[in-house]
Amino acid sequence: MNLSAWIRLAACLATETTLLLAVAALLEYCLRSPRAARTIWQAALATVALVWNVQLSGLHGAMPAASLKKTRYLIFSRILPPSVQQSKTNDKASPTEVAPAMPVSDIVKWPAWLWLAGSTLLLSRFCLARVWLAVRELAALPADEESRRLIARWQTGLGLAHLRSQVWPGLPSPIAFGILRPAIALPPDFLVRFSSAEREAVLAHEMAHLAARDPFWLMVSDAAAALAWWHPLLWWARHRLQSASESAADEASALVPGGAHALAECLVRLGHELTAPHPAR
Repeated sequence: MNLSAWIRLAACLATETTLLLAVAALLEYCLRSPRAARTIWQAALATVALVWNVQLSGLHGAMPAASLKKTRYLIFSRILPPSVQQSKTNDKASPTEVAPAMPVSDIVKWPAWLWLAGSTLLLSRFCLARVWLAVRELAALPADEESRRLIARWQTGLGLAHLRSQVWPGLPSPIAFGILRPAIALPPDFLVRFSSAEREAVLAHEMAHLAARDPFWLMVSDAAAALAWWHPLLWWARHRLQSASESAADEASALVPGGAHALAECLVRLGHELTAPHPAR
C-alpha cells in the first residue's frame, strides 16, 4: 500500500466511526435513560470493533469476491450444456492483461508499524490490568460470614448464579470483576469503615455491574480502543459507556432505604481518602 491508500483507509474508518458514534449520541440524548445509554454505547463500541476488524483484515474485499465466484459457477452450471462445461474445464484460460505490480519503492510500511505499535501498547496495558487482578487474587482471603450473607441476599435479587467473595489486603473499597468467574473483593475493614446502609448500597452498586456483564463490555471497549486508538471520538464513546454503566449501577443502590444518600457519602469519603497525601505512596 502506498501512502494515499493508507490515507483513504484511515479516512474511511474515521468517517464510518464518526457517523456511528453520532447516531449513538443522538439516541442517548433522545432516550435519556442510564440503562438505555449503556446498551446504546455497548452496541456502538462492539460495532466499531467489528467494522475495524473486518476492514483491517481484508474480509470486506474477500467476501464479495468469493460470493461472486460461487454465483458465477452456479449460473454457468445451469445454463451451459455439459459438453461446453467440460470443454471450459479442460481448456486453459487465455492469457489476460495483468496489472503491473506496485514498485517496491512505492510501498509504505511505516503507517502499519505506527498503528501496530499503538495497538500493542494499549493491549499490553489492558492485559497488565488483568494480570494485576490475577496476582491480587493469589493473596485473597475468604470473606467474613456477615459479608457473605449480605452478598448472597443481593446475589439472589440480581439474578447472579455464581459469585465469589474475597477479602483483599490494602483494598480501599469493594470492587467487582470477572467475566467467566464473577467476584466481589472487599477491604479487610469493610465492616468497620462502612455503616450498614453504606455496605448495602456499595455492594448493590458493585453487584449490579456484574449482573449487567460490565466486565465483558469493558473488555469489548478495550478491544475497540486498541484498534481505533488514534480516533478521539472513540475514547469519548468509551468514557460515555463507563459513565452510563456507573449511572445504571447507581439505580440498584436506590433499592436500599437511604441507599442513594449513603452511596454518595461513601464515594465522597473515599475520594478524600484516595487524594489525601500519604507518606508511603
